[in-house]
Amino acid sequence: MLNKALLRAGCVLAWTTAACGAPQSPEGAVAGPTVSVSVAALNLQGVGDVVWDVQVVNGRTPTPDVVWQRRISSTGYGDGAGSASYVGPCDADTDVSMNEVRVWVVGVYSGPVSALGSFASGAVNGAAGVPVPFQNPTALATPLTRKVACVQNADRPVQFDVALMRPADQGFFDIAVNFNNIFCSAKLDCCQENEAGTACADDLKLLFDAGGERATTIVLGFACTAGASSDVETELYLDAVKLDCTAPNTGEDFAADIEIDPTGAAGNQCSAGDVEGCGPLVTSPGVNADLYLYQVGVYRGFEELTSGETAARKVYWNVVLGAVREDGGVGIEDCWLKARATADDANVAGVTDNGAIAQGAIYPYIQWSAQLDGSCHAEQLSFGTPGAAVTTAYTEAGATSATTFAYGYGPSFGPAAFGQDTPEPCGLLGEPCPSGFTCDTTLDDATSYALDGAGGFCVSDGTVAAFGAGAEMVYVPAGTFWMGCNSVDLGGTDTVCEDTELPQHEVTQSAYAMDRVEVTAQAYWDWCGDDGFAVWTMPNDAPGSCLPPGRQGDVEAPYDYTYKPTTGEWTTQLYPVNGVNSYQAIAYCEARGKRLCTEAEWERAARGGCETVTGTCPTAMRRFPWGNTEPTCAEANIMLSGSFCENGVGAGNTRVAGASPYGALDLIGNVVEWLGDWFVSYPGATDPFDYTDSYRSIRGGSFEDGTWEVSEEHYLHAAMRNGMGPDAGDFYAGFRCCRSYP
Repeated sequence: MLNKALLRAGCVLAWTTAACGAPQSPEGAVAGPTVSVSVAALNLQGVGDVVWDVQVVNGRTPTPDVVWQRRISSTGYGDGAGSASYVGPCDADTDVSMNEVRVWVVGVYSGPVSALGSFASGAVNGAAGVPVPFQNPTALATPLTRKVACVQNADRPVQFDVALMRPADQGFFDIAVNFNNIFCSAKLDCCQENEAGTACADDLKLLFDAGGERATTIVLGFACTAGASSDVETELYLDAVKLDCTAPNTGEDFAADIEIDPTGAAGNQCSAGDVEGCGPLVTSPGVNADLYLYQVGVYRGFEELTSGETAARKVYWNVVLGAVREDGGVGIEDCWLKARATADDANVAGVTDNGAIAQGAIYPYIQWSAQLDGSCHAEQLSFGTPGAAVTTAYTEAGATSATTFAYGYGPSFGPAAFGQDTPEPCGLLGEPCPSGFTCDTTLDDATSYALDGAGGFCVSDGTVAAFGAGAEMVYVPAGTFWMGCNSVDLGGTDTVCEDTELPQHEVTQSAYAMDRVEVTAQAYWDWCGDDGFAVWTMPNDAPGSCLPPGRQGDVEAPYDYTYKPTTGEWTTQLYPVNGVNSYQAIAYCEARGKRLCTEAEWERAARGGCETVTGTCPTAMRRFPWGNTEPTCAEANIMLSGSFCENGVGAGNTRVAGASPYGALDLIGNVVEWLGDWFVSYPGATDPFDYTDSYRSIRGGSFEDGTWEVSEEHYLHAAMRNGMGPDAGDFYAGFRCCRSYP
């Protein structure tokens, strides 16, 4: 039970002309333009006075002039329970008419103060009374501020909305409140503590793991009530629960690897041991979630328990993590957790609306921030303690927009997502692009996928350096496809199947990214340069140069090599680099923080996964990246009817009609592409072979391949496989790079 209520949202201070009575003025009437300041506060139980400092300065730069400053109490200028009003002058001189009103909360007291003291920018400075504990949203250097244009012969209203937090002395349900007091509690239970509460005695074990045993569990708990009254309706607002599990990780450089959406059906969200496959409620673009979590649970509801025979109207929302402990590797101890939450009374108009707190409003919320290692115990809500695992905070007065929470839940709705822009699914991917990628729709009109409602491709947006090094990359999600030739004889799409392409078999992959185009001559030259440098080229052999053969005196024809010539004009910068061997390609990709693509990655990117096809996946796999129609020069740089589409290698970013389901270009034609695998037979092949260390796999066909005779047709379909000596630098060979995501 969450029974320590430490957050009480109570006193709302409104500096406005819409006050509870006629504003009082300083001694004597105020001539000229004025600022009309009023306080309309909630009648807080146990509060007899509120004292604050008010200052108005003009707009002179660099140092403004003080127009007036004064200490005010609600007993002297209001109802004694927080409400007060005041009118003071402002400076309407043309050059300085943009005035600023500054407010400090000096103190909250149980009865009228015996001494007011004098203005001191929020310091006590003589104020005397019986104080009521509260969390102050102001400090000497950080008052609440509002700009106001001073106008001759006019009162100018200024609005401040402030909710003050006070610790609740009562138990959670032993409350008697009026006027929209909100009580909340929160916790983060990482373990069962010892009796002294100073250390963990044992793991908390609630959820069942994949073996059917109760295992390590961490509980994030949140519960609130808007009061023990029949006319209140408590609503909770919560952000996604986020984990950062990768180094460097201090909590200050937090970047979420795993995000948990708390709006799923109440109960366990995943199959035990398969959190990685638990989307969209659990997304883990940054890591394999199964290394840190074996289960996620969400539990929420309403407890109609009573307080003094009156319904307490408590609403709770808990997120429970099945945690994988370190066992010689990574585990939940590597993770930081962060989340935020708040609450309101839906039956009272205020500064909150569907999870959004009005711009500039001062409103309390709870925040969780803790590393889930041995330092995290049974963490209760700490009142105003910076750095605590579970603590209270205020929204910022100077915020330039509303403060939004992603999800909401209450008696009349939910759970629901709001307060955020929900990304739209991108293209045939069927889901939003992950972090580091944006949905690029510029190719839609030029590709057949536009007819299928593709809506674009996920392309690296430059925010993650690793996915932009050397070239744009396209995102390929985790998923399954059928690799190998799917013969028309068996209901498939491929008209010719070579033995090396059989048998067709199911492959499941983690997410990855692939260069959108083949590595260009310019990109390769940027790395290798005019003179080159040594790269490892053969097993147990001395290093060779990064320079392709065309720069080593072995030029076969004018169109053969695209690398920068030693003399003459360079016109092939944007063409794929060619003539490189597999070791040079490997060295380049590694220098860019990437690697050569695997055969499975290349074929999945070219043909699409099961999520991109209609019908039975094994027989519905595409024959070509663009679909099943015969290739033309619009889709690929190949040879047709004995004629080249181009006289050799061509620019690699121009044939957008040949884009693959994920947006990769030139996967067919132009240059064949080196892959990271050795050329070996598929599992279950009738005539197995293994060319490890002798031949490396290549894919995609080149500008020399085409359909002028049936024997050449198989070089162009996406299931085509072949091998080549790893040190060969043939003029029709190039490459592109891949990278695991994240």
